[in-house]
Amino acid sequence: MAEMRADLGTAASDPAVAEYAGPLQTLQAFDGPIPETFNGRLCMLAAPLALWEEWAHANTMAQQVQAHPERVIGISLLILIATCVPVFRGYTRKEPYARGLWTPMAENWNGR
Repeated sequence: MAEMRADLGTAASDPAVAEYAGPLQTLQAFDGPIPETFNGRLCMLAAPLALWEEWAHANTMAQQVQAHPERVIGISLLILIATCVPVFRGYTRKEPYARGLWTPMAENWNGR
């Protein structure tokens, strides 16, 4: 089972930031759980799809984005929603499939 989050990032503990930061700002802080997880998942899913499309149809990534911006936005939103829902429910990045191909550590490294 996934573990519940005990922290929401250290940026929210700063009194100057905490005064203006609500729960969403805390979760999306620089060291919060959403940005790095989202970036890693986007890299692991979107980049191979774009490379496959480039190889299969000889379209560069820029041409793909220009021709089908709805695909880029749709995939990004789908990944963002899939990342945010567990975090909003209080779960950590320590997922039950931590020994699989897409581990939390792989998400972090690929997002960087």
